[in-house]
Amino acid sequence: IIETHIGEKRLCPSWIAQAAIHGLLDSTGTVAVIVAGRNYPNVWNAFSEGTRFTPNISTYDISTIPYAPISFAAGDIVWTDELGNLVGNGFDITVNPTVTTQYIATLASCGFSSDTATVTVGEVAVQIGNDTSICQGDSLVIDAGNTGAAFNWSNGSTAQVIVVNAPGTYSVVVSNGSCYGTDSLQLTLVPCPISQSFFGSTTTSVCQKFCISFFDSSSNNPASWLWLFPGGTPSSSTSQNPPPICYNTSGTFDVTLITTSGTGIDTLLLPGYITVYPTAAFPVIVVSQNNDTLTSSPASTYQWQFNSIDIPGATNQSCIITQTGLYGVTITDQNGCLSSSTALVVLTGIYSAFSGSNVSLYPNPSNGKFVVKGWSVIVMDEFAIEVINLLGQIIYSSKEKFSASFEKAIDLRKYGSGCFFLRIGVSSSAGEIKDAYVIKKIITGK
Repeated sequence: IIETHIGEKRLCPSWIAQAAIHGLLDSTGTVAVIVAGRNYPNVWNAFSEGTRFTPNISTYDISTIPYAPISFAAGDIVWTDELGNLVGNGFDITVNPTVTTQYIATLASCGFSSDTATVTVGEVAVQIGNDTSICQGDSLVIDAGNTGAAFNWSNGSTAQVIVVNAPGTYSVVVSNGSCYGTDSLQLTLVPCPISQSFFGSTTTSVCQKFCISFFDSSSNNPASWLWLFPGGTPSSSTSQNPPPICYNTSGTFDVTLITTSGTGIDTLLLPGYITVYPTAAFPVIVVSQNNDTLTSSPASTYQWQFNSIDIPGATNQSCIITQTGLYGVTITDQNGCLSSSTALVVLTGIYSAFSGSNVSLYPNPSNGKFVVKGWSVIVMDEFAIEVINLLGQIIYSSKEKFSASFEKAIDLRKYGSGCFFLRIGVSSSAGEIKDAYVIKKIITGK
């Protein structure tokens, strides 16, 4: 007959998934009989429970009996470590292992009755960095990580992060309540040079009303910048690379860059760094006596246009023309600055149906509404009237039947105030004037 007395068996989720069995093993170590409800994977606990196993041929009958534990003295429990070294006696012992260690509790009066407990030694991972150096006047941020833990720094701080600027060794002990870790670093201060201001630009000379881009190329990592551009717009900037600076007045101008770092301030002043040339004078266009050649006032380069479109190859001071229209020339002066002028040129046909004195406009100037009136000694079946703007664009046209005189009301109010030209001449099959005989300037306003 075998009796077992369990004083207390609690649930222990962390112990092999609560895989507990209450029963007897045979001589081969195989479970021979099990108390009902006391077999894994059933989850069970027991308090002050007695059980009797009575032999019955090849098995055992199981019955419940009163709990009657066998008392023994605390000294009967002997504790050893996994190497067999004696650790202590009694129900409780205190250990301080430096590595994970298994401890065995054995009942001395029943040497085969024992149990084990394992103490796992862990460490909080702490890494605050390697030994380092910083410039004098700078600061170093040291973070021990492990948010929520307790911190004890060598400088007395209990914060997770410290900011230091003095040389020395900084160490920290980090504890999470049961384990701790430590780390340290050596901080050295070294003298560092101040920033050195330097800059470049897309150009150092520009024509009036044009812009220049500036870019910083200072050394030693400045933290802030102050640019000064007298004569420019804007006249200052605190950006590392400022927006384009535009110069609306001719002359020579200084540029200043002031940089600031943790160790000082450096200023670079370049007197007269920027040269701004005045806008080129408008070219004067002279029309030859026979109306077939245009000549510009002297310049460095020329490009002639007809009705606002460049004429290929027309890059000389003079330009031969072959048709009526709006001609222009764009020139550059000795500084490379641009300017342009336009002229409306009328080529005379083989005969003149009208003369300037035979055509009148009234009122002129006008509010945009005016009347064209004319008469002639030559009778034509049909002629055309056109109004063009300063870009050479036709904004009004009409075909008219002609007898001895004509009168035509025209309304240009939708085009606003400005200067326009009236052309009268023989029209082509497409309706456009191919030979203009009369041209008049029109002024409109409010």
